[in-house]
Amino acid sequence: MRLLEFLASLATFPVKWFWKKRDENEENKKFPKQTLLFLVSMSGILFIAFAVVMAANYMLAHHLNLVIASGFIFWLYIFIKDKNDKPEENPAPAVPSDTMVQAENGYPVMRNIIFQTAKAVAPDIGGRVPRLLGEIEMPESRYILRDSLCFYQFRLMKEDIRTQYNENDLEEFKAIFQADLSHKIESGAFPSIKLKKFQDDYGNFHDGVVIDTIEDVGNILILHAVFPSDEYARYRREIDTAEDALPPGGKGISETWKDKP
Repeated sequence: MRLLEFLASLATFPVKWFWKKRDENEENKKFPKQTLLFLVSMSGILFIAFAVVMAANYMLAHHLNLVIASGFIFWLYIFIKDKNDKPEENPAPAVPSDTMVQAENGYPVMRNIIFQTAKAVAPDIGGRVPRLLGEIEMPESRYILRDSLCFYQFRLMKEDIRTQYNENDLEEFKAIFQADLSHKIESGAFPSIKLKKFQDDYGNFHDGVVIDTIEDVGNILILHAVFPSDEYARYRREIDTAEDALPPGGKGISETWKDKP
């Protein structure tokens, strides 16, 4: 920037000199002397312009690489300086949505329910009995959010990883898991948690916690659980209707709900 300022100052020096000399005394305001000062000033401008053009032609004709390299270096310095001078904009921290807040608050409750149920039914659904809470957690994706729905994800290690369960097996596993979970809720196995049956707009009743799907993904089973709501009832109705048109094996949250527009 200083180089540009110097060049601009040099180019405008004759004009500044003209006005300075003109205002020095009253006599210089007479027409002949004003004309002389103007001609001297104009000569200075022409001389500077001629010198710049000749120097530029010479450099471009004989030292083009040097001109390009110098121009790039000059641009690089200006670019870095401007970038450093710009104040850093600190993005406003993301405000968690109500659904995310509810998901975080509900996770410990859901995890405890799934853990206690999994310990009881794991042998009946081809799973290994978990000993610690961490064994059922999926740290990289504890839940899936979409609009106002929250699907909690948990894993259960398979007892025999060589066995691959089909759709009918997984539906049976879901029924077994749901039945034991419902029994525990109704028998007061979770006294600190108040979970009541939920009735949707279609007149259907849902347990306080619903196992939506169980998937076989190799060496683990993935469980998707949800606290029922009107939104979930509508989602479930849409999925059930859509699954009627799917080929066998096309069910599951990963193939339907995740890709739902």
